[in-house]
Amino acid sequence: MEYDFLTYIKEYHQGKEMAVSSGYLQNKFSISSRTVRKIVNQLRNDGNPICC
Repeated sequence: MEYDFLTYIKEYHQGKEMAVSSGYLQNKFSISSRTVRKIVNQLRNDGNPICC
């Protein structure tokens, strides 16, 4: 799941102009807001530059 999430963000949502909301990601991946936060936190801990 994390790999798909990261790949999607890198491909379609780089930069401030292409920001994506948590709600959009919830719908796109059929996950809860808590899961979005957990994935983003894990990806950041792994060294991936993800802004909020």
